[in-house]
Amino acid sequence: MLFAIPAIMPCIVILIIALIVVMAVVGHQQAKKRRENLSAFGRHLGLHFNPNKDRSMDDRYPFFDALKSGDNRYAYNILSGEFEGRQIIAFDYHYETSSRDSDGDRRTTSHHFSAVIFGTRLTIDGLTIRPEGVFDRMKQFFGFDDIDFESAAFSKQFHVSCRDRQLAYDVVQPETMEVMLARPRFYLHFENGLVMAMRHRRFEPRDFHDAMHLVDDILDRIPASVREQMEPRHA
Repeated sequence: MLFAIPAIMPCIVILIIALIVVMAVVGHQQAKKRRENLSAFGRHLGLHFNPNKDRSMDDRYPFFDALKSGDNRYAYNILSGEFEGRQIIAFDYHYETSSRDSDGDRRTTSHHFSAVIFGTRLTIDGLTIRPEGVFDRMKQFFGFDDIDFESAAFSKQFHVSCRDRQLAYDVVQPETMEVMLARPRFYLHFENGLVMAMRHRRFEPRDFHDAMHLVDDILDRIPASVREQMEPRHA
């Protein structure tokens, strides 16, 4: 019986190695399938697809905090082109965070999410709209409130903040609230004439499509009189 444990050890090691190989193969196949699906989705919309890594995204869009997290940051599976007359870039994004365990050993975790960035040509800065969470409600209890709107349902479901409160009211029109309540939810950040729609996980092609349509519909519902004030002045 004393010799049984050493005899089992090689089998356990082989099983672990086999499991690692299987996981690697499955991961490779899933990544390949995702590239194929996103490429087909891009062709359907007339967008260019590039599966390669782009490490410049955080420098190109430094005002989006989500692109500045962690280390080893890069975009991949990038879709770019025009959607409903507006320039867009959509992508998967990777970054890493590190921690140390009780023995002091460094452990690295990879994170992935997806996002779509729209060009608006409008000066809409410092506006964020996202699904309201438990911590938001806790902060409200202690007096840290967000911007409320006439629609109680919208104010309950979404957390809205902006450096200019009136700008938030100009963008989030009554029809816009109805649209957002009826559609899938995204984290929206308006800054420097751009809008980023994201979630803290990777999109399926349908999610990319939903995000694109949502942002496009929000921008289309900004009244012409308000839009004129947001357009940059040229000498």
